[in-house]
Amino acid sequence: MDLARVICLIIGLFLCVLGIVVSAKRKNNRNALYYAALIEFLSHFVLLLPYQYGATPKSYFRAVESLFETFLVSITKYSGEGYDPFLFESADPVTAVFNSCYNILFTLTNILMLVFAANIILHLVEGPYQELKLYRKKSGKVCLFSECNDKTLSIAESISADPNNDAVLVFAASEEDMSDAQKEAVRKIDAIHMDLSVEDVYSHLNGKSREIEVFLFGDEEDKNVSQMASISKGEVRSYVRIFAEVNALPWSLYDDYIKKRTSEENGKNKGSDGKKPKLTINLVRTEENFIYNMLLDESIFEDASSDTKGNKNIKILIVGYNDRNFEFLKAVLHLGQMPGYELSVVLIEDGDHRDVIKQKIPELYENGGGYGDAVYSFKHVTGMPYDSVRFDDYISMEYNGFTYAFVNIGDDLGNLDIATRLNTCRCRENAPEGFRILVNIEKREICDKNSETEDSDNSSKLNKNLTKNMRFVGGIHEVYDFKFITMSAIEKATIAIHETRYKDKTWEEYCNNEYNRHSVYARTLSFAYKIKLIDENEKTRGQYDLTYTDHDWIVYEHMRWDMYTRTLGYAKPSESILSRYNGKIPGDERKVLKVHECLVTFDLLPEDEKGKDKLDMNEGVVKALKSCIKENRSK
Repeated sequence: MDLARVICLIIGLFLCVLGIVVSAKRKNNRNALYYAALIEFLSHFVLLLPYQYGATPKSYFRAVESLFETFLVSITKYSGEGYDPFLFESADPVTAVFNSCYNILFTLTNILMLVFAANIILHLVEGPYQELKLYRKKSGKVCLFSECNDKTLSIAESISADPNNDAVLVFAASEEDMSDAQKEAVRKIDAIHMDLSVEDVYSHLNGKSREIEVFLFGDEEDKNVSQMASISKGEVRSYVRIFAEVNALPWSLYDDYIKKRTSEENGKNKGSDGKKPKLTINLVRTEENFIYNMLLDESIFEDASSDTKGNKNIKILIVGYNDRNFEFLKAVLHLGQMPGYELSVVLIEDGDHRDVIKQKIPELYENGGGYGDAVYSFKHVTGMPYDSVRFDDYISMEYNGFTYAFVNIGDDLGNLDIATRLNTCRCRENAPEGFRILVNIEKREICDKNSETEDSDNSSKLNKNLTKNMRFVGGIHEVYDFKFITMSAIEKATIAIHETRYKDKTWEEYCNNEYNRHSVYARTLSFAYKIKLIDENEKTRGQYDLTYTDHDWIVYEHMRWDMYTRTLGYAKPSESILSRYNGKIPGDERKVLKVHECLVTFDLLPEDEKGKDKLDMNEGVVKALKSCIKENRSK
């Protein structure tokens, strides 16, 4: 046993362990396997060096010669010669044990390098394999995702679960960029992942696939918009729909761009039916879409309470302030404009976002302008600690009659605690029925049914008596659901309404404008409510022409539009602005000034504007609206 072999054993052992450590971190470093294989090769090289150096007589250049021979022998062993063990033998027991350890380590480095090399080969083969899978399936419908994250996986899983959707799912993401859980999720839905940018994958599919749906749902909104522009700028040769998530950026900024792009492509490229467009671009405001779909199923009117005058009161309580709660506030303000109903809203938060809300909705007051304008009351309670006695006392004494609550302070357990306290407070009135509490829960395993740990009766994990007035919403698989982010249930009904209302303009021509599209979705949700309310009243059941002929219904439809437009930040124009444009402000100027001359009471509207609040609820529209509700609930 000589000193050189001891030193080589120590160095070889260090390199062997280092290679194992490097390989263990490969999911965070795409080159880790390459580095690990190289380190094991160096370990093999170091361990082989004494054997190679001592195999021939020594000379002045023997050291340099041995280095080259050792490198060449190491290469040739892995290229076909195979493993050749050392033949160091010794009668000395200590030296014999050392030789065995030396040979074991040498063998281990050979095995590890072969394993790492095999993984490298499999990795190199994975790309062509994924391309082959796509080549076999790309002629039909393809759903393309800009990256693999929790949002895109949730959308893809909802598509995969739909038996009527046979789309091929493609992620523009390499295997190294995905976590083990994401890889498993991709494998379960039989999706394809390509180590290319979404623009490159789209370019490959454009013209080869019958239909392409592109989902740009990265965490950086400016990147989503950039990818949208890049994908849509070239010639479109397939039926293409682009969905780009944009929550913070004002979608109105892109109206002209979207209209120009879709008009150019759809003007020169028509489908086989001569009508279907080649390109549709939709900016997805995820929180707004989620709130609309949620409210389609959870009507704010069902639990309204009656007062002594015969009016029904919708008493909304919102706990917490964030983007989702703000979208909920906007929605109930305009949807609550309904004949026979009065709306009151209380927003409670531990911070103070009064200035933020005032900046976003300049004409939101403590009370609406009244009949013909808007009927509501709004109270904003700030600086209220959620875990304080003050909070409980306020609910008990000031707003204990709420009919509908939305709890979302940003923490699942905090939301559950608040919802339980609200439920207790409301039930103390000896009227446990007639109200509901929507609780925002992101991690649904806290309370969801269908868990492996549940009892055989398939009940919820939480106490049913304590949660019977609650519904848990807001999990990522609910928010980022294909039907939610594409508004598919609401859009089907919207198209039917559009075809009744506009005879000279197709849906695609009308809704390549983001304002129009969002506005008509809001109107559709309102009309879905109106159909239900008409049918629930024995005196009006089936009389859908009320929305076209009855004065109150027409006035309240104007009030709904009035309040909706104000929630977008629009305000009534000043007299100087009206005189500047002779009372009729051009559409482009409205966007810049954020004003609208029709934000007045119904009586002050021009006659031609009053007619826009009528809607012919024919059989097709009613059927579409009822189907809209049914589809959403069967989701």
